Amino acid sequence: MRTFKSCYTRKWGLFAIILLILSIWHLKVFSSTYVYNPLNSNFNPVQPPIIFSNPNNPNATVNLGEAYTSANITLTRNLALNVYDEDENGTIYLEGPAPYINLDPGGYYNVSWSVHMASFEDPMGKGVIIIDLRFYNGYTDNYYLASITYYGSYVKAALGLLYGPDPASEGQSSPYTINPYQKHEFKIRVERSIDGCILTLKWFVDGVNIYSYQYNITQGTQIIIYESYFGWLNQDKPELKFEAYLDDVHAEGVYNASENFEDGVDDVFIIGESTGYTGKRISYYTYPQKFLLALNNHGVYNVSLEFESINGVIPSGFNASIWINLNSQYSRSAKVVNGLIVENQTSKILLQQNSILNLYVNITATYPANWSVTLKILFKYEVEDYITVSYPLRVEAGYG
Repeated sequence: MRTFKSCYTRKWGLFAIILLILSIWHLKVFSSTYVYNPLNSNFNPVQPPIIFSNPNNPNATVNLGEAYTSANITLTRNLALNVYDEDENGTIYLEGPAPYINLDPGGYYNVSWSVHMASFEDPMGKGVIIIDLRFYNGYTDNYYLASITYYGSYVKAALGLLYGPDPASEGQSSPYTINPYQKHEFKIRVERSIDGCILTLKWFVDGVNIYSYQYNITQGTQIIIYESYFGWLNQDKPELKFEAYLDDVHAEGVYNASENFEDGVDDVFIIGESTGYTGKRISYYTYPQKFLLALNNHGVYNVSLEFESINGVIPSGFNASIWINLNSQYSRSAKVVNGLIVENQTSKILLQQNSILNLYVNITATYPANWSVTLKILFKYEVEDYITVSYPLRVEAGYG
């Protein structure tokens, strides 16, 4: 198989161009295989079968090449709270906004944060609670736990007695499918009717209400919001391992708090506790970003991404992943670990005509540190067994 890079990004000599035209024309004449010919015999430009498009991601600046077959992408810096299981015993317990407030008639309280599970191992399939809200219901004189549990490709909302045998004793939602390759916003809301006689709980994922539960209470019932947690109640799951990045923390209602970690300081999870050795630090982190679109205008191709090089001022602990997505199909990632390319190419995805491919990147780095990194990447597609076309990409990121 022969490989060449897009002529729109390389200045070829006239002789090389003529040879290319003749060789591709030869293939088109003597085989039934379609081969992309970048120029026709009259030296007029021919629309390439696959072109790039800007996905309008607010966290990425995209500059496309003249023929849309190359691109330079600059990622906007971002900081997040990195929570990880340092002793790998599956037990992480991190306290969030803790208002200890009474929910009066007409009052409400929300707690939400965005989470990306960068690493998740759950051999027993028990899941990990990634957000919960503890409250006291004086009507039943019980303490309750409203929670959302993460299982990888889906989540479940649940409500149960805090000290009972079943954390979902009151109710539990059916599985709600999520994309494990992306960050998601999880929110729990508790609200009390104006007359004080109805207590309603709602669970949200990315703004979608996935579950609701309602109590009838008396007007004088005391409802006290105690606190919220990330990853608590995992004491009985030592086989579970995970690493998570948290951002955009919000508590709203009669008590308000917010934190986006952009100042490099953890101002919300300051009362962190652990049943094991919990890692907790601010890190530079780009949540998985859709940084480019590839539009297929003609033909059927096997498509992949490949790391060509990494250069610049590379900080210790620099990690990067790239992958592609077509509808619900995801390629295997190509990876940079500790500044070194350890897996240079993604797996291939078959791209049909008139389809749109999503290109993703995810980067982590230490904080604080001054650094600037350029990832040179090749977007590659195969024209059956005859030729591979490569489009050059540059992804730049840095801090300081």
